[in-house]
Amino acid sequence: MGWDEVKSVRWLPIGLLTLLLPACGRVEKQDREASLDTAIVASSLAGEGFVCRSGGEPIRLGQVGQMLLSPNGLRLAVMRDGGVDVVSLMDASSERLVGDDVTLEGARWSDDSERLAYFAGDVLSVTSGAGAPEFALQVESPNPVSFSFRAAEWSRDGQQVAFIAAHRGILADARGERVRVFSEQMLESHGAPWALAFSADGKVLAGLEQLPGDERSVVMVNTEDQTTRQSVLGFHYTLAGWSADDTAVAVWTTETLLLPRDGGEPRSFPGYGLLSPTKPEIAVPSQGLRIVNLDDGSERALLYDEYNLQTFRWLADGQTLAVRGGLLENSGYVSAVDGNSLVRGVGVVGPDHWVALPELEHVESGMWTMNLYDSRAKGAHFSMEFPEAEPSGDLVVPSRLRWLDGSRLAYVSDDGLHLATRNDSSNRVLCTDVVTLVTPQAGHLD
Repeated sequence: MGWDEVKSVRWLPIGLLTLLLPACGRVEKQDREASLDTAIVASSLAGEGFVCRSGGEPIRLGQVGQMLLSPNGLRLAVMRDGGVDVVSLMDASSERLVGDDVTLEGARWSDDSERLAYFAGDVLSVTSGAGAPEFALQVESPNPVSFSFRAAEWSRDGQQVAFIAAHRGILADARGERVRVFSEQMLESHGAPWALAFSADGKVLAGLEQLPGDERSVVMVNTEDQTTRQSVLGFHYTLAGWSADDTAVAVWTTETLLLPRDGGEPRSFPGYGLLSPTKPEIAVPSQGLRIVNLDDGSERALLYDEYNLQTFRWLADGQTLAVRGGLLENSGYVSAVDGNSLVRGVGVVGPDHWVALPELEHVESGMWTMNLYDSRAKGAHFSMEFPEAEPSGDLVVPSRLRWLDGSRLAYVSDDGLHLATRNDSSNRVLCTDVVTLVTPQAGHLD
């Protein structure tokens, strides 16, 4: 199908859309001149949203539903009062998104945080967050149940956007001037955190299709000449990202499959492997942890089978891995946690190669510390005293702890949301009565 061969999708003229749908309402700005040098979004157990600030009192967002923070951390899409608002954390102003039955389910910010792709009933929309959508497409669905799974994805340069809705895969340019349906059998059920993925150069889009029975396929769409190629490989749980050299996309099944973009034979690796973000390598949890070079097939072991490794994560440098025992590099441990320590998870990876990890170093004293590991310092780390209460079991997941930059982190403890600074060891409470943090939109598997 070419760009003009759009099935079951029709344009909604923006002028008519504005008349038919509730008008975009502007919410009065609060503390327009306030200093928001640090603004962190959090929510309470009762479902109230807050913008916790270092330069003033918290801004209350009222009762909120789902929230989606832009990648730059400065714009928040939030469900409240029967609709969705886009709130600026710079001046606390907000805009109401246009549409009936607007939801943030499947919504996605562009990487530059300038546009939001979202769903309003059977209408697919793209907005800059101010006024009517930049474009809107209506997808005719014979069965409302077919909208049970929705997803949106942007190319890295923000020039293309793809949707899954009503079984269909839809590809459009950012202005909505060229639109096509590339599949009529896209994934129709929840459970795949990543169902669409553009290559880094934006020339190929990978997506998960649902076949009869439990089988799924991966469809590869050439975004330049609109050709498609299908790989039927059984059950697929989720896409797992593109290789650093942009030549293959990874898929998780009961193993990891690497599908070349040029249509060559797939390669398989045991377990749920993770691709390095900077090098043609994959970390494979088999017999401990192995690193496989995708160019020549060579392998090296970083950990051995007695470790029974379950969870690990690449740092941004693409050569260091965070695991439960500390940080790993080519020659083994860069920083190792004391074998007598009680550690929760693999920590939270931050910018500048830092990892934050709560550890109980002395069981007798019951004192928890927040150890900050620096992969470049070859074993050195800083420790920050933790509140007396034992950290919650899920503290080391992003909803409880978030890096702001290489020196500051925010975390939630029994007495509220803390802002801690590594450089001067300061630690203060910005908000009380909050239980979760909202982290900026990142990779689907983060």
